[in-house]
Amino acid sequence: DGPCVLDMKAGIATTIVGLQTLKHNNLWPDRPLTVLFNTDEEVGSPSSRPLVEHYAKGAAYALIMEPGQGSNGALKTERKGLGEFRISVEGKASHAGAFPERGASAIHELSHKVIDLQAMNDWKNGIPVNTGLISGGSARNTIPAYAEAIIDVRVRTTIQATKFETSIRALKQTVNGTTINIEGGFHRPPMERTPDIAALAGKLIEWSNQLGFKMTEESTGGGSDANLTAAMGVLSADGLGSMGENPHAEGENIEIREQINRLALFMKAINSLS
Repeated sequence: DGPCVLDMKAGIATTIVGLQTLKHNNLWPDRPLTVLFNTDEEVGSPSSRPLVEHYAKGAAYALIMEPGQGSNGALKTERKGLGEFRISVEGKASHAGAFPERGASAIHELSHKVIDLQAMNDWKNGIPVNTGLISGGSARNTIPAYAEAIIDVRVRTTIQATKFETSIRALKQTVNGTTINIEGGFHRPPMERTPDIAALAGKLIEWSNQLGFKMTEESTGGGSDANLTAAMGVLSADGLGSMGENPHAEGENIEIREQINRLALFMKAINSLS
């Protein structure tokens, strides 16, 4: 156990050891392989995204060595798209006691927008909308001239992403004397469970059975670089790296014995998909 052992030191180790083992035993595949390690995936791959997309272009498959989902280490065949938006409001400052009527409260306006955003939640269809950060005002006795909020939204499909972005940008000013500005967008497209991605997961599950262990598949609300490769049409398999518990938390751990199974499946996939 230890920090990052599950997410995702074990996946890196599996990749390196698996490729070394294939080469040592003269089992290297007859098609080109590209191995890419990036260090900014946890914050949305802002710098490495162009590299990921560059190397994914023209690729037949992308094997993502993220940890499996949950305590059973399931493959991830669906990942939600991630959007981040900032709503900023400009109002007009005034003394709250002497001349309140001369002011226009940015916080008042932003409060209306937060309520509007809350109404956009559609949990039944997998669209959570969260106003996670909010700030504004300058003093207790001053009508606030500025306020802003940061919004996190997750979607299952590209259609949902487009619909949400249209809706949030259509929000209108409510409080007279204020103006609103909306910035941001979806920095990770959704990884949709297409028939081809489901079929690839089916192959991996079949191979795991042949190797003597059981795998399943699940969906998750979190994102990874599989979102990027899948959106480009590359057949992507995510969650091959490790199995364990407590990612990003005290007591993060992996199942050592399961790591041998993951290694065997990774090498099987490299050779069979080639």
